[in-house]
Amino acid sequence: MKLNPMVLARLNLFAVVPRLTELVEFDEEARKIASNCTGSIELSAMRLGAVRLMFRNGNLDVVRDPGGSADTGLWFPSPELLNKLFAGEKAVPVPYVWKPWNLPKLMAFQKLADRLGAMLGDPDKTLKDSGNDPKTKEFLVRCMLYTALAGVKELVEYDEKMAWFSKSTPDGTFLIKVLDDGPEAHLFIRQGVVTPGKGPIANPTVTLEIKNLDIAWELLQGRIDAMGALGACDIRMTGFLPLADNVNVVMDRLGVYLQPSEN
Repeated sequence: MKLNPMVLARLNLFAVVPRLTELVEFDEEARKIASNCTGSIELSAMRLGAVRLMFRNGNLDVVRDPGGSADTGLWFPSPELLNKLFAGEKAVPVPYVWKPWNLPKLMAFQKLADRLGAMLGDPDKTLKDSGNDPKTKEFLVRCMLYTALAGVKELVEYDEKMAWFSKSTPDGTFLIKVLDDGPEAHLFIRQGVVTPGKGPIANPTVTLEIKNLDIAWELLQGRIDAMGALGACDIRMTGFLPLADNVNVVMDRLGVYLQPSEN
């Protein structure tokens, strides 16, 4: 199935790159890389906008369309070139604000991107290599959940097949929570505009509760059917269900982009 390269690039830039924050929080190797950096790197692409990686005291924040100027950056003249980078193919973006002392930051970004790609590109292998460590599974589920909800925003705004969403979706908030102290994330929807967020939200319009981390692991990788999981009481939906139905349609469409080999 042919994918819209602009939509895929937006997913890479605004849904995948921000997961570097979770990577640095969780992974010791990534923390070592980040701890050797200070300052900022910006990634931008033609007609897409930018994200900025902010290194400080061993931590990494990723900020969307930040304004101002970064210490250094990489510019991608086309969505296709950015997508090649995230597919592990050869891609040569254009460096800007180029100064020799910024080279370590660019190298750090490449190392972090490679590390993220290795861990999220084949989550089953990552979990197996960890000895099925529960903390590793929680990290992977957290990243998949955050990526999915960030991806909903991009598809609603830029995928032509999702143009109906803004006209037919009521205002409200949608909370997804993994029980037994698993991750939580939410969507805030107002006049068709979607804003994703990490963590809980007060008084959600609709709540999707997932029984445990194992069910979330299978559900987010598309291995179990949501309707079947509802029937088995592995997931529970409460609140204004038409809003959830619309979001679920977008999530299904998201799988076409994020798991193209299975389509």
